[in-house]
Amino acid sequence: LAVGMASMQLNLPTELNTGSGRPLDAWEVINLCIFTVVYLCCVVLLVIVLLRLLMAMLTATFNEIRSKAKLEWRLQFTRYVLRSEVVWPRWAGDTFAGKKEGDGYVHIMTWHTAHTVHASSSLP
Repeated sequence: LAVGMASMQLNLPTELNTGSGRPLDAWEVINLCIFTVVYLCCVVLLVIVLLRLLMAMLTATFNEIRSKAKLEWRLQFTRYVLRSEVVWPRWAGDTFAGKKEGDGYVHIMTWHTAHTVHASSSLP
């Protein structure tokens, strides 16, 4: 845009006047300076706000993709374990898929922090 404007060779006036041929008085110059400062501050703040909005959107997208990847990894691991139990030879021993509950087995996934164990779900 700047290159295009430079190549157009516009003749912009360098004098500020009111249109009636008289130059700006002191208060009009002060008013113009204040307007310019406020306008530039608004432009800078707008750029900062838009950049922060972009960062927030990228962070939300990253967190969503990371959580989906974690779920996908768990699903693939579960499929691998189930497939391994299906193809496990009976002569090699029991696969122990968890605690016996009725006709099948129930396994409670746990996660560890420090020296305590927290159950992710509990049986009634």
